[in-house]
Amino acid sequence: MMNERRKCMGDNSRTTNSKKNVSANLALYFMQSLLSFVVRTIFIKRLGAELIGLDNLLLNILAMLSVAELGFSTAISYALYKPLAENDISKINAFMSFYRKVYNAIGCIILVLGSILAIFLKNLVKGYDYKYIYLVYFLYLFYTAVQYFISYKEVLLFADQKEYKIFKFNFALTMLIYILQILLLLFHPDYVFYICITIICKILYRSIANRYITKYYSDVDFKSKSKLEVNETKKIRENVLGLFVYKVGEYAINCTDNIIISAFINIITVGLYTNYLSIVTVFRTILKRVFAGITASFGNLSTMNDKIKEEDTFIKMSFLGLLLSGYISLILLLLFNPLVTVWLGKQYVLSFISVCFIVINFYLAVNQIPLDTVKEAKGFYKKDRYVPLIQAVINVGLSVVLAIIIGFNGVLIATSLSYILTVTWNKPYMIYKYVFEKKPTAYFIRQVEYILVCCIIYFACSKLFCVINLSVGFLKLLVEGALSSVIYALMITVFFCRTKEYKYLYSLALRIIKRK
Repeated sequence: MMNERRKCMGDNSRTTNSKKNVSANLALYFMQSLLSFVVRTIFIKRLGAELIGLDNLLLNILAMLSVAELGFSTAISYALYKPLAENDISKINAFMSFYRKVYNAIGCIILVLGSILAIFLKNLVKGYDYKYIYLVYFLYLFYTAVQYFISYKEVLLFADQKEYKIFKFNFALTMLIYILQILLLLFHPDYVFYICITIICKILYRSIANRYITKYYSDVDFKSKSKLEVNETKKIRENVLGLFVYKVGEYAINCTDNIIISAFINIITVGLYTNYLSIVTVFRTILKRVFAGITASFGNLSTMNDKIKEEDTFIKMSFLGLLLSGYISLILLLLFNPLVTVWLGKQYVLSFISVCFIVINFYLAVNQIPLDTVKEAKGFYKKDRYVPLIQAVINVGLSVVLAIIIGFNGVLIATSLSYILTVTWNKPYMIYKYVFEKKPTAYFIRQVEYILVCCIIYFACSKLFCVINLSVGFLKLLVEGALSSVIYALMITVFFCRTKEYKYLYSLALRIIKRK
């Protein structure tokens, strides 16, 4: 089976596999986003903001336990590239056997740590008492641990760029989960049953995928007694150590806010905040997927060792990032609260100041994507590997202090400051110094110019909408969204039409439209 599969590699190239994986992932993501939006709406209407806040809180707590994974999946996936390309079955056996043992140990560690953490659960839920909180927590903990016992084989499929092979299972089970959740919430709204259905379906998917991978890679012995060489395990440990720093930093930045808000403010605020985050996350993920396809192209360009060409390409990428992030930020700033009002009702709306900081944090985060694209393409991680950890410490420390002093907005301000004090200036500086070998002065000037232009566009739109003064509803969203888009396009053209990067993107857009 393995040999037959390898013979097909000529017809099924890496590029073809990448396109299939991207297409499958995008299709699944858009379907999940739409259905999760529907489920979230019904959940809030039937079970309330407190339980949606509790649900997100528990998921964030268990995400903290998943940090125990330490980035082993990424390190093993990278290590499997060569033996897969060479069809070295014995080496694949050794890696998968090692990985199985590691994941079994991680599953056990998560069960133990999660059980200990349960002692402090009540302290993290300020002013809210749900009688089944421990039952729900341990159900989530059970699934978090169990998935490590049954999902380890998937890394082989990912390393072989064959994720699309299990797309049909993922799609079918995802549809089943959402359909059952919707039916349950409509006809028998019970939070515990809701969790049970979700967990059972997810375990079913993992089990089916596990069985399929075993058959597909029939030559691989996943329980082999083969052992890795000392230098191989040493290299994995080194990679895991570097990835662990990033993993901890990423968790502390993205998942600790809800825990701090719940512990120092209340669970209802967590529910309100996550409603906004659910929309922001969709846009953030789309932007990441847009730039994911550029990484390999930049990596190929970097092999030419042409610094001028590399910087020129990065400037175009960066401008595209500014265009997209600026436009989304503008629309969110103008229409976030009207959208939530139409979607859920006035009682679920946050203050405009809170919305401002949510949008600022979104803008600061997505502005890192073009920079991360360069880092990933160049394999540039060691130089600033501790910066995410420093950002995480600043974020958590300031969040706790400002939550006590200011409240909810203090947590949002802390996230903004953690970006501004670290990656916002450090990442461009490091990339320009070590990749382009020059100072990043021009980059920072472009950033400031663009922010000023976006501010001008925002004030122009807000003044116009005050004159129009439409009542909150679908008509307001439609009209103001369309007008904002037109004004944004016109103003960007006026301010940037003479730049090389604008002309390039404009001509590229025309070529794409003509091809379509």
